Amino acid sequence: MKGIAFLAAFFPVLAGASMACVRVDVWEPPQPSLKNAKITVLDNGNPAGGIRLTVRLSGKEGRRSVQTDSRGTATITDLPEGTTWVTAFGEGLLTSRLCLAVPARATNEVSSFYMALAPGPWWPLSPEDKVDALEQSPPTARVASLKGTILDPLGELIPGAEVRVYKRGTYPQNPVAVLKTNERGQFAASLEPAIYTVIFRTRGFRTEFIGLEIRPDGGDQELRETLQLASDCDS
Repeated sequence: MKGIAFLAAFFPVLAGASMACVRVDVWEPPQPSLKNAKITVLDNGNPAGGIRLTVRLSGKEGRRSVQTDSRGTATITDLPEGTTWVTAFGEGLLTSRLCLAVPARATNEVSSFYMALAPGPWWPLSPEDKVDALEQSPPTARVASLKGTILDPLGELIPGAEVRVYKRGTYPQNPVAVLKTNERGQFAASLEPAIYTVIFRTRGFRTEFIGLEIRPDGGDQELRETLQLASDCDS
């Protein structure tokens, strides 16, 4: 009877929990490292050149970005004491993640590590990570000018949504344009030919990211971006 009473008290808790949004991250144990780390990135077991590695340093040390050479290797130097996250981004959302732990008395020798690209990501990406992943792939659209409309999942127009435009490789510093959609959900900007990262966001909806190339011979079509409703798990 005590067991039945326990289950009866426990199931309402489960029922309540099922209504909440629970994010489960796969925890990766830190790998001990010296102050310099040589990383080889593999794709299907082969060295992958031209892969961007985003390096997030511990504390207030900031963020770096390096790229693998033709042998699939990159060296990260002068790692600070503490935990450093390294994320690799390949084409088609192939990713890999590595956590390095540098002790206080680490020497200037080099530690070697491997990262294997796989479909993903299975962890929550920061906006910086999403942009890094996006910039590894070709632009999703090629147009002569930036113009378009933002809608919700039901096809209703979204006025007042923000559109931020960055030249590829410059995020999050110095956007070349910061726009707001008008009452018809429309936006437009005159941009010089280049490849851009465009970010759409507004309250209550998930932030969306696209890669866009402006070129004189690009099409005259307008973008139509549908924003999905945000949940408690969305950043």
